[in-house]
Amino acid sequence: MVDGKKGFTITEFLFAAAIMILAAGGLVVFCVIAQSVWLTGNARIDLQQKSRMAMETMIRGSAEIEGIREATEIISPIVGATDTSISFRDPSGNSRSFSAQAGKIVYVDDYGSSTNIVDGNVQSLTFTCMSLKRVEIGLSMAVTIRGKVISADLATGVMLRN
Repeated sequence: MVDGKKGFTITEFLFAAAIMILAAGGLVVFCVIAQSVWLTGNARIDLQQKSRMAMETMIRGSAEIEGIREATEIISPIVGATDTSISFRDPSGNSRSFSAQAGKIVYVDDYGSSTNIVDGNVQSLTFTCMSLKRVEIGLSMAVTIRGKVISADLATGVMLRN
């Protein structure tokens, strides 16, 4: 109040406006950071689920795909070797294979028909034949969200049942 008049001075108004601008700016920064964390977390969860499903499909198979666990014989890689693809025979004697091609995991059966298990984001896929009945599988997938690379790495061993 100046000279008995009611109201705010320009200084008081500017001071209040500055406080409001700082509070609004802090809220915007908080929202941007929260959104980034949420997007990154969702991408990580989605990538881990895709990785796990791809690994499970290679190991156990699905309705259209014979899994490695049901194989009777590993054709390649040979014992002690590591490769980016695996070929095996199913209980019917048909050959099957999994490989990484152009960022996808591809399944090919004896008839030459192929199926994509994972469509994209595959960084590496390795198969190490530990013995005639045991295979180690390594899978690495990655995706970029807002310039940040999110990756998921899985490794497991598979014992052939047959």
